[in-house]
Amino acid sequence: MWPRDTNWRQGSLLIAEKFGEIKHLVPYECDLIIAISHDCDIAYDKLEAEPNIEFVSAKVLPLSAGDGNFTHSKNPRKLRLPYNEREVLELNANQKFSIPKGELIKIAPSNDTLDDKSKGVLQTWLSIRYRRHAFPDNLAARLIPVEEFLKKEGKKHSQEIMGYWLNYEPRKIELGNEEPYELWIRIVYSSDIVDAETKAKVLADKLKRDFGKIIQKSSDAGRIDLRLCEASADTEFTLYDQRNYLEYSLEYISHQAES
Repeated sequence: MWPRDTNWRQGSLLIAEKFGEIKHLVPYECDLIIAISHDCDIAYDKLEAEPNIEFVSAKVLPLSAGDGNFTHSKNPRKLRLPYNEREVLELNANQKFSIPKGELIKIAPSNDTLDDKSKGVLQTWLSIRYRRHAFPDNLAARLIPVEEFLKKEGKKHSQEIMGYWLNYEPRKIELGNEEPYELWIRIVYSSDIVDAETKAKVLADKLKRDFGKIIQKSSDAGRIDLRLCEASADTEFTLYDQRNYLEYSLEYISHQAES
């Protein structure tokens, strides 16, 4: 019988040294696993309805290896979360798997777990894989140098910058090369971090100032008219904004074997 008062929760960690009898059920080489099923599904004791707990594997990397483009769920395929003062966790979206609850009854999670902030980032990262927006092919081609710019500059401010949101017109239409898309960009920064506003504004100003030169690299794909590029605090970026803007995942870097 699965206990409803189990110690397992979403964000619970289990280090590899403690896998014990479930080691053969972990299909990836990793340093630890993280429970990603919702708390309600984990606690549900009717095993015919919720027989498993879903996990994602993780590797522990030195803090110096951290790439800012993989923080704050900016990339839908890879995520890096803080682990301790010296290390980060690296998760890959294609390394999810399930373990039957019956196999976990005698296995206790590690004492440490993801804090609420990291768990929130994890939840966002898990969801954007299924709800991220596909831009028109002609617009996506024109945006490639913008992706490259954000990849290069954004990694310098991995904790300050929470993400990038775009709006464009016309929607859902493939324009010919001679027709420009109109584009609005919001760079959202964390209000909890000192100097985040300054760094985000510097990034936004640089992108706005150099946009014409940046976009020339894809001139064969057509033009983009930049209507807005500004920094916004997470406390100011409203639900209304989120309905009108589209979160811009840095897909470009996910196509590289090494970041």
